[in-house]
Amino acid sequence: MRLDAPSQELVARITLQEYTQAETAELTGQSLRSVTRKYADVLDRLTAIFIEAELLDPAYGQSCQDS
Repeated sequence: MRLDAPSQELVARITLQEYTQAETAELTGQSLRSVTRKYADVLDRLTAIFIEAELLDPAYGQSCQDS
């Protein structure tokens, strides 16, 4: 499983290049609302990829309320 190119761009700009979500929206011609929603979805997919590849323990992110 891989992220598509637009998803990779969001991760690269926001996480690696440290652009804000507002700056990323402007650079990509999207609304801030779209970037915020898509970025949250991308992080969920990326987390699933890491768990599937056993690079992340799914129990690590659980809060006390999840137990």
